[in-house]
Amino acid sequence: MPVAAVARLLPLSLLLVAGLLAGCARSDPSVRAVANRKPAVAHRDPEAVKLQVVKSEDVESAIQARKGSIVVVDFWATWCPPCKRDFPHLVEMHEKLAGEGVACLSVSVDDEPDREDALAFLRQQHAEFPNYLLDEEARVWQEKWSIKGVPVVLVFDRDGKLVRKFDKDDPDNQFSPADVSNLVERMLATGE
Repeated sequence: MPVAAVARLLPLSLLLVAGLLAGCARSDPSVRAVANRKPAVAHRDPEAVKLQVVKSEDVESAIQARKGSIVVVDFWATWCPPCKRDFPHLVEMHEKLAGEGVACLSVSVDDEPDREDALAFLRQQHAEFPNYLLDEEARVWQEKWSIKGVPVVLVFDRDGKLVRKFDKDDPDNQFSPADVSNLVERMLATGE
């Protein structure tokens, strides 16, 4: 085909494809809904990620301050490979569900001298939600939250009551990030 003929057909082809795509979006409400849906988090600014040094009581206050929302709290540490592997799922949940009444918090159990490493990890993950580093002896937070070791994810209902603790204490009852997501999605669907 001569180049001149291709040049004449190209704009017509592009218009035809654009028309077909627009027609699909107009005829299928689910396509329109996805196209019109705004992400819960619109930006990714590493400087927006902060890490506040707190005590267990401050974390408890932060959870209670979010009554009316489903609250997901991830206890983690930079020295814990499963924690770091699963952490992106918390960020994904925040980005997907923050606008639907889900509040995500992270609690690092790293030692204070490792604060900068923890903050660097959080910034790399774009963890633009409240992030805390516990500044107290391990036995204090372990007793307070009944935690033997990390990772641990706590899910609270809209009344601030603990619904489920996901931990890896029992080798026969391991959890995955999908287990946490499924619970939160079910709570959203049922209005819990």
